[in-house]
Amino acid sequence: MDKKRFLKEVHRLLKPGARFVVTDCFKRQSDDPKSALSKAAYDGFKDNWRVELADVKWMKEQLVAAGFTDIKFEDARAHVAPSVMHTPHVVIRFFLGEWLKGKHIGRENLKNIKAVIQSIVLGLDNKTFSYFIISAQKPQ
Repeated sequence: MDKKRFLKEVHRLLKPGARFVVTDCFKRQSDDPKSALSKAAYDGFKDNWRVELADVKWMKEQLVAAGFTDIKFEDARAHVAPSVMHTPHVVIRFFLGEWLKGKHIGRENLKNIKAVIQSIVLGLDNKTFSYFIISAQKPQ
């Protein structure tokens, strides 16, 4: 997905004065992880889900370029952690149930399982990654 184009389109569609809010995992800086474990998890995460995480500085620059103002970043890591820790249980239970029903677990499904585990490793690297609630306003 072209994130720059997406943000410009969101800005175009919003009514003046409306706010855009997104919650997702972002890199704290543009650098990739330093530790070998985090680097391996991030590389696997990107490969399995075909996702490249944006960093917060880049995101702010793109929101400004799209025309947004009153941009706010809230680190939501503490609020997201309980759900993230519950995710492996849910995913494994789902796939085990499918397997017991005799359903084929395809390559893409296995990639999803791997990416969930990799995302937990990324969540432990709070120097490099975090979940943010980002909001921005379309001017009046």
